[in-house]
Amino acid sequence: MIIIFAGFIIIVTYAIGRVLTFYQTGTEPGDAMNMNPKLMLEHTPDVTWLPQHPRVQENLGVNKFLLKEVASSYLNSWYLANISIKNGEPIALKDYYSKEPRTVLAGLVSDMAPEYQVYRIDLNHTMRMTWMAPDLQICAFEDRGVPIIKRMIDPETQDILSEEHTIMDIDVVMTLEDGNWRIRHMVAQRIEEQDTAYQPPLRETGRITAIDQVKGINYYPAETPWHDFWSNFNDTTLHRDFHVMDSLGFNTARIFIPFEEFGKGNVNLKLVDRLVELLDIAEAHDVDVIVTLFDFLYDFSLNNYSAIDRHIDVIAEAIKDHPALLAWDIKNEPDLDYFHYGQDRVERWLRFVLHRLDEYDPDTYKTIGWLDPTQSPEFHDYVDFVSYHFYEDPTTIFDKMDQVRSTIDGPKSVMIEEFGRPTYNLLIKKSTDEDQAEYYQTVMSAISQMEGVSFALWTLYDFTNVPNQVVGALPWKKIPQKGYGIMKNDTLGKPALEVIRPYLLSPEE
Repeated sequence: MIIIFAGFIIIVTYAIGRVLTFYQTGTEPGDAMNMNPKLMLEHTPDVTWLPQHPRVQENLGVNKFLLKEVASSYLNSWYLANISIKNGEPIALKDYYSKEPRTVLAGLVSDMAPEYQVYRIDLNHTMRMTWMAPDLQICAFEDRGVPIIKRMIDPETQDILSEEHTIMDIDVVMTLEDGNWRIRHMVAQRIEEQDTAYQPPLRETGRITAIDQVKGINYYPAETPWHDFWSNFNDTTLHRDFHVMDSLGFNTARIFIPFEEFGKGNVNLKLVDRLVELLDIAEAHDVDVIVTLFDFLYDFSLNNYSAIDRHIDVIAEAIKDHPALLAWDIKNEPDLDYFHYGQDRVERWLRFVLHRLDEYDPDTYKTIGWLDPTQSPEFHDYVDFVSYHFYEDPTTIFDKMDQVRSTIDGPKSVMIEEFGRPTYNLLIKKSTDEDQAEYYQTVMSAISQMEGVSFALWTLYDFTNVPNQVVGALPWKKIPQKGYGIMKNDTLGKPALEVIRPYLLSPEE
């Protein structure tokens, strides 16, 4: 039902025998315990201003700058209301709410029930200015089709008890007081409600010729791998390396988009331009690209979903139609995150990302780069092809494939998306060039006998440096990680390269 109190709207629903309000929230891992201005910048729902009502168009003072200021204050009002109720005390509400709405929210804070927690996030806002006072001190606008996710959480175990997805239409009045736009009135109405979490569309079973033909390699430049790649982007290096890939017979490169480095929800457009340039270079050398999203993501909480959504939106819009884009990989080895963040929470995140990426780019192939895909077999139905990584005893490769195939319904294409063996020499252990070549002889021979299986090995070059963020600072971890290349540099291959090359040739060669 809808209650109007002191000019401010409260939406009341009933769940688990308790009264919940429009602005209720709760905590889950990843939330801040106190309001931080930097966190407000990470609340990044998309805002679209539709053409203004004719009576607003007559007001020459309504410009892009004013609309941006109104929208910024409006988004901050959403964020701070949630944070205040979550923390049990009003936080900075006076900056974005007039007196009467603040009074209502203070009451909601004091009435929070401790038996459960509710957390919510808004994903995007489609707004239309309907009235503006001649002195530009009062405005009214519509906010239509706002997607809102709400979770009920057990405060002790942090288990997610339920999840609700709602679409709302909202009418808002804001006033300019002491230089800040503040909520004066708000009226909201549910127009659609779903009781379950996002479900990605089921994919057709069957083989995909373009995927079956992948002869791929995971790629970083030798001198600037991982965190150093995008900040030290060098087109000359890329042209050299993609030429090497093409000349060896590789037709696909798998690359990685680090979530934080690309700006989270405030996407760094300079880096997006570099991504487009990489795809241009790949196309020039007849190499397709699998783009792996959300590398080094450490926050799967609902609090991060608006940033996740904006990240997908901006990057997909930039490259979804690029001829070199072969597929999206949603995340690298998300099953490794189950231990730290909980399998249920990570799987809900994966479903959300698949659903939203389908909204922004329904046509490009999608996969997930599992370490062990048998842990979450339901996702095989949500992707176009199944991908997994294989760093186990090479003699067990057929057994592993049989295990994976047993969890797939139908003749779906499968990619062994990472595999390899490093060369290194430590005091207590070593792996020689010959050991690496023997490894690849076993694995490549096995893959060549598997129908509907493609590959992308790790990796092209040895690395000159491995950042501590990848494997830590211990030398017995960093040194092996440097030596996975099948080439020491762009001109000097290891013995493993000669083993691999026959498997890269096309039939006519």
